Amino acid sequence: MKKLAIVVTTYKRNELLEKLLESIKSEKPWMVILVDNDPEGGARNLSLSFKKEMEEKGVEVRYERQKENTGGAGGFFAGVK
Repeated sequence: MKKLAIVVTTYKRNELLEKLLESIKSEKPWMVILVDNDPEGGARNLSLSFKKEMEEKGVEVRYERQKENTGGAGGFFAGVK
């Protein structure tokens, strides 16, 4: 059985993030890690709503807010770590 883990990194793009999270729902991953590069936590509410919905389906979701914008590479590094 293959396990799919998804790392998503975002920075002030909630409209695109919402579309991406909607598409993830059909994949039934084992784990989703959402890395918010916005120090103000701009994607927090959207991420927590997604987390609640997915955890009801048995999918582990972690939301990680960064202290600074580390860019895509930094976000993915934090997510994989």
